[in-house]
Amino acid sequence: LGDVYKRQAYGCNSPVIEKAAKDYFKSIDADWDVYNLTDTDFEDLFYQIDEGRPVIVWASMWLMDVSYTLRWTTDDGKEAWFAEGEHCMTVKGYDLEKDTVYVCDPLRGEIEYSISRFEEIYDQLGKQALVLYDGDNVLGGGTII
Repeated sequence: LGDVYKRQAYGCNSPVIEKAAKDYFKSIDADWDVYNLTDTDFEDLFYQIDEGRPVIVWASMWLMDVSYTLRWTTDDGKEAWFAEGEHCMTVKGYDLEKDTVYVCDPLRGEIEYSISRFEEIYDQLGKQALVLYDGDNVLGGGTII
């Protein structure tokens, strides 16, 4: 919702990005696909990272505390809330001994965050995650979940 380049912008949640990725892969006849991992505990995403698959997660800009202050009523009369500062990043690695997660953050580039803080924000935003995978690779014996 809204224009992401404006201060009062909104964004989108995992189902919207999942559909966009599926539509894009289909439009270019790619063997790639996307799987929605929403509700997956953060450390359970590490399996996907170990398999070399990009994992997109919902967090917040600069890992600030999440605040659900934006409210509206949908066309079907339901109340909807949106978190200010919602932000997506791609997790590319982790180090449990250092309590560090390595991410590609569109605002900051490649950066390290504390796993515990990252997980806290990930949880606050509803544990939303998507994994991109090569369909041929998965069909060849790998698993998604």
